[in-house]
Amino acid sequence: MSFLAAAITNIPVTVMSDKYGRSLIFKIGVVGQSLVFLTLALAHNRRIAYTAMFMEGFLSPWINMVGYVYMCEFLPRKWQDYVATIYCFTYASVVLILTFYFQIISNRYQWIMAVGLLQLIIASVVAFVIVESPIWYLSKGKIHQA
Repeated sequence: MSFLAAAITNIPVTVMSDKYGRSLIFKIGVVGQSLVFLTLALAHNRRIAYTAMFMEGFLSPWINMVGYVYMCEFLPRKWQDYVATIYCFTYASVVLILTFYFQIISNRYQWIMAVGLLQLIIASVVAFVIVESPIWYLSKGKIHQA
C-alpha cells in the first residue's frame, strides 16, 4: 500500500512544490510523516495501521523528492553531484540494512521505528527554521526575496 500511495503522489507533489514552494510542501510532509509514524507506533488496530502505512507512502515523496530538490538548491553547483551520490548511497544502504535486519536478526520494529520517529521530530523542528530556496524565488520572478 505504501508503494501505491507513493506512486500516486510522485508527480503531483513535485508540481505543487514548483507552484507553492519547496519549504511549504517539505514542512507539511515532515509534520505529516511524524504524525503517521506516531500513529503507526501506537496503533493496535490493523485497519488503522494499514491506513497509516498508506499515508506514509503518500507523504514519502513530500519529504524524499521535494526535500532532495530543496537540499540541492542550497548547494553550490560543484557539490550537488557529490552530495546527491552520498544521499542516494546512504538511503539505499539503510533500506538494505533494514532488509537484512528483518530477515536475519528480528521482526521487532519498535526500536527502529523509535529512531525514525526521533529523526522526523528533529526534522519537523528544523524545517520551520530553514528559509525558502532562493532558486525557487528566482524562478517565480521574486528577485527581491531571493
